[in-house]
Amino acid sequence: MTPLPSPMVPPPRPYVSAWAALAVLLSLSAALAGVGCGGGSSPAADASVGGASGHGGGSTAGDGGLGGNAGGQAGGAGGGALGGSGAAGAGGDEAGGGTGVGGDGAGGAGGGPGGVGGATGGAGGGDSGGAGQGGASGAAGAGAGGGGAAGGAGAGCPAAPVPASFSGTPTIVFVPGVQVSTLAGGSLAGTDDGQGAAARFSNPVSVSVAPTGELFVADYDTGLLRRVTQAGAVTTVANIGTLQPFGLVAQSAQHLFIETDQDPAGQKTASTTGTIWSVDTTTGQKVLVKADVGRPRGVALLGDGRLVLGDPRNNVVRLLNPVDGSLSVLAGSGCPGYADGKGAAAAFNSPYGLVVTVDQKVVVADSGNGRIRVVDLDGNVTTLAGGDTLGTNDGPVADARFVSPEDVAIDGTGKLYVSDPGGHRIRRIDSTGPSATVTTVAGDGTAGFMDGAGASAELFGQEGLDVLPDGSAVFVADGNLGDGGMFNRLRKLDIPAAAR
Repeated sequence: MTPLPSPMVPPPRPYVSAWAALAVLLSLSAALAGVGCGGGSSPAADASVGGASGHGGGSTAGDGGLGGNAGGQAGGAGGGALGGSGAAGAGGDEAGGGTGVGGDGAGGAGGGPGGVGGATGGAGGGDSGGAGQGGASGAAGAGAGGGGAAGGAGAGCPAAPVPASFSGTPTIVFVPGVQVSTLAGGSLAGTDDGQGAAARFSNPVSVSVAPTGELFVADYDTGLLRRVTQAGAVTTVANIGTLQPFGLVAQSAQHLFIETDQDPAGQKTASTTGTIWSVDTTTGQKVLVKADVGRPRGVALLGDGRLVLGDPRNNVVRLLNPVDGSLSVLAGSGCPGYADGKGAAAAFNSPYGLVVTVDQKVVVADSGNGRIRVVDLDGNVTTLAGGDTLGTNDGPVADARFVSPEDVAIDGTGKLYVSDPGGHRIRRIDSTGPSATVTTVAGDGTAGFMDGAGASAELFGQEGLDVLPDGSAVFVADGNLGDGGMFNRLRKLDIPAAAR
């Protein structure tokens, strides 16, 4: 850190009234009441993580502010007794100070605490940090809100589980005959349309195969949505601007649903500003479906037209009706954890990408738990694959291990393809039944770039993937994980007929 210069001593003021001095003291007192642990009273750096939910300072339940969310935004309502819990969140993107809301009685003496942050930083975004405390509201609402940094599990949530590493000798069984190639893009970032290596992406994070076979890719850093033919020709169909598109599903070649991390006003918080849009690929126009739906990353489409959203920051799977905007939680307690069960009795730890099976069950990449989960439309959650340790191990689903699975796709025969960036591999589960087996499609376990045979290929970001219905090819959005590195490609994994 660059050292600060020596402080300059200002000349003395000729006169300060007693009333002005009193006002300054009150202002300082209110501001100090709101300073959070982790962010201070001024905006903190993006990497800081604190609590994403908390107890508001109002005197009635339900007044709970998002104590540490987005840097202690909204210090909590009122100056009375401790209020209700705010919504839990996970992950950290931003931090900053909010403004407290006036108290119940004569403004209150600084209000109740704006919210106690979680014990650990939340998943996603690469952010980490300690607990943050949201600030109390100041007298008559004048005091600054807390500076607790964004993200993490909120008050009332236990610390996120940290599974141990797999300690056995790993068994890795490769799908035979797989060849990995680069369909489009390269090491250089950019926005150029073109053929194959002449095209440029800037951190591609998701890919969806339309019913017609065309591919659509979300370019996170530039906000571009791209169409890619199976021959590798890239064109831009829409520019979302700086809203940071991530989740993507192609309902048709003319219509996409996308998720952006920022809301329509360009605001981004740790757990609330995710927004769903409808995009017409023929005109490039986007239409708001619903703002502030949490912070989903996975988006999938049910047969009845509803969307399923995997929200790693809030540890829930949600349903969204794009016609009337109704939003509900299908499963998940809102706190990071692991539990099978129904609805809120189930627990996830950063549920990321997801896909819908032919019988309308939702398969979820439960990244923080290293498991693949299945949710039916009644909210019943079961575990398909993975266990209580993290690593790479192929075999029966009960013995299989993943590191941090982030996306999942399904072919027409019911085989699941899982992107596991933590293990730097693409995996396959041959069915959704209890006797299923896990194998490895591609990736030698090294983060990098290498085309060639599946067993020797290298992948880097691999945050999104999809597969053709006949299982002949898997497509991977192989970006740079947000570090600006030289990984900006759409990869193709060709699977021979005998191995499908």
